[in-house]
Amino acid sequence: MPTSTSPSPDRLSWILLFTCALIWGCSFILMKRGLLAFSAPQVASLRIFFTALIFLPFLPRALRQARREDLLPILTVGFFGSALPPFLFTAAQTHINSATAGILNALSPLFTLLVGLAAFGLAFNRQKLLGILIGFVGAASLIIHTAQGSQASDYSYGGYVVLATLCYGISINTVTAKCRHLSPFTINAISFSTSGIFISAYLFSTDFLTRCQTQPDAATSLLALFILSLFGTAIASIIYFKLAQRTDALFRL
Repeated sequence: MPTSTSPSPDRLSWILLFTCALIWGCSFILMKRGLLAFSAPQVASLRIFFTALIFLPFLPRALRQARREDLLPILTVGFFGSALPPFLFTAAQTHINSATAGILNALSPLFTLLVGLAAFGLAFNRQKLLGILIGFVGAASLIIHTAQGSQASDYSYGGYVVLATLCYGISINTVTAKCRHLSPFTINAISFSTSGIFISAYLFSTDFLTRCQTQPDAATSLLALFILSLFGTAIASIIYFKLAQRTDALFRL
């Protein structure tokens, strides 16, 4: 069985962890605000588009730092960690509330562990297992509670959140295994800029501009999505990747 050589988390790592959790906890509320004026795909596209703009000034330096062999891991992180989850989360939140989506997101460590063990040789110990089981039991309890008294069609949308957590598991394991030598700015600048090219083409092919002119909540939704992009995506991604590089994919104790 593989052994871990990652250092145990220090005080800064704990601060980064709780800061990231706080930011992501508020993200689901901002997504709901975005859905007041825009469709779920548009909300996801705007989140990626704004984040790509935020990282655009860092792109030239990022391209100089990254090597050719780094591009495939970064693009993997970009697809599974940056491009796909926003669409899954916003699709889910058209039928489930922010609290449910946030707690279902607690499944992320479980998939991080499973993907890490299956594909990345992640070190395993009892402390990790205990933490994962506690999180899994809590999330499973929420799923059971949500299912009672809810329509099956609504409840099934929680599966989008579960799929998003699987994507995060693939992304963060890729960062810890293949991108430790790269700065979080480099990883995010390349991944979001790449995603942003395709997302912007899709976004402006929709009725996005029409909604901006006709929806009464458009300005509020745009502001909420920009705040979400700045804090819930750009800053949180930097913190998250930095945390993974300082410890490991599962924050080893």
